Amino acid sequence: MTHNVIYSLAIILVALVVKVISNIIINNALNKFDKRVSLKQRALTISTFIKNTINLSALVIIIIMLLDQWGINISPIITSIGIAGLAVGFGAQALVRDIVTGIFILIENQYNVGDKLKIAGLEGRVKEITLRSTILQDDFGTIHIIPNSSISIITKLK
Repeated sequence: MTHNVIYSLAIILVALVVKVISNIIINNALNKFDKRVSLKQRALTISTFIKNTINLSALVIIIIMLLDQWGINISPIITSIGIAGLAVGFGAQALVRDIVTGIFILIENQYNVGDKLKIAGLEGRVKEITLRSTILQDDFGTIHIIPNSSISIITKLK
């Protein structure tokens, strides 16, 4: 019993150290970006996504390790997580495509907030770039939210 408690505390401590170190690394990388607002916002969006992914993955691993340490059979849990992952993956294909495309848009610096673009037949200034969508505002003030996965051709206007 005492061994389980000590081992469980060690697992939690190691996880916290990994989380702190990964956050420091990500924040340092974020601070190296140019001080321009568009690049800073771009880096912040990517770093938030990475931090959340690391934190969620670490939490799942910690819970599984703790359950295993306490003698609970984790095979059904891991199987359930796998099946749930497949179901979510099939159900969220469009969302995943949007996010993956959004990551490439941000990393490749294809366009920035304030650029005037023509995307999917719509013209306007980029108001915001998120992992899921690009938001344009046309000359009449109309806001257009374009899913990143539907962006295939981008024309930069002057």
